[in-house]
Amino acid sequence: MRGFSCSSRQLGNKRLSWAAAVADSTLLFVYGSLKRGRRHHAELGGARFVGVARTLPEYRLLDLGEYPALSSGCRSIAGELFEVTEALLVELDRFEGDDYERGAVRLEDGSTALAYCATAELVARAPVFDGDVW
Repeated sequence: MRGFSCSSRQLGNKRLSWAAAVADSTLLFVYGSLKRGRRHHAELGGARFVGVARTLPEYRLLDLGEYPALSSGCRSIAGELFEVTEALLVELDRFEGDDYERGAVRLEDGSTALAYCATAELVARAPVFDGDVW
């Protein structure tokens, strides 16, 4: 994936920033059931909507039936950005479960955000979704 990983190993303890982020929050890129109007949006617990966004063309979606998973690929994925706190990220880690890991993704505007990405085990067993919008 051109040297950038959708992986928590790339993130470490570094807090990613974006022009709209404030000191005690970070941006989360959502692309499936956490988007506004979708079935799990309430899990964002009132996080502030920042805007719509697209990734660089370095990702793809996996089709898990009722919801997608993000992994490396060659598509620009459409999604939404939310300003989230560290406490909310901990809650979302539990919600997302073992098939996802929090990682960094690069956005079209040159910024970065966190996202929940498929684990290597999930990538190995899930079919690829043929599209860039879930």
